[in-house]
Amino acid sequence: MSSLEAGEGQDLAPDHPHCLLMVAYTRLSMLPLGSSGMKFTTIAAFGDHVVRLIELASGSDISRIWVELYDAASDYALDAAGCDDILNAVIAAETLLEEAKSLNADCLGAEPRRGPVTLELARCDWPTSSRGLARGVSVCAR
Repeated sequence: MSSLEAGEGQDLAPDHPHCLLMVAYTRLSMLPLGSSGMKFTTIAAFGDHVVRLIELASGSDISRIWVELYDAASDYALDAAGCDDILNAVIAAETLLEEAKSLNADCLGAEPRRGPVTLELARCDWPTSSRGLARGVSVCAR
């Protein structure tokens, strides 16, 4: 059960994933589409790990709304979910917010980097750019 279903009929805390997503969605609705045919805004950030809400231009045959876990330090998307409706977006946001918190905690407890960090990136199609989508990548030294 998602926290949206659990919280129906109750006042939700300002940091509840549903509230964070609604604020981000409101912000997103006021932004113009970029030259790439998409627009995005931050749902929440934990250190360099940012959960973003993305809207693609209409006309494509993939989901228009995406929730993405982005690593600002490495400039890569670590994970993303295409969402058909707001309930799916809330569920994706809950999952990626927890993942961002966990990754940030891992980074805070990690030893300082020594030398280059090697990243193995899984490539997949990204609908509006040529960059790849990295899954499960952390730039923290282990």
